[in-house]
Amino acid sequence: MAPIIQLLVFGYAVTTDVKDAAMIVYDRDNSTESRQLIQALTAAGYFRVVATAERAQDITTALDHGRAIIALEIPRGFQGISPRDSRPRCNS
Repeated sequence: MAPIIQLLVFGYAVTTDVKDAAMIVYDRDNSTESRQLIQALTAAGYFRVVATAERAQDITTALDHGRAIIALEIPRGFQGISPRDSRPRCNS
């Protein structure tokens, strides 16, 4: 009986919605498009930029120390990439 009660109570209390997630950004392109991408990701309230990285090691440090839970790395040449020419890549 207790598991059923827990399921009912926690089913309403626990949410899987991403909201205000701490994000570190490594913008290697510094283009208008890369800034627009960052703005689009933060505007909806799902992500919040807590730090910007100057090198790849900054990402690892921020994630390892809990300052961020997600990282966004925008490669050089992002401005010139056509959405039709490439596929998104996710590293875990």
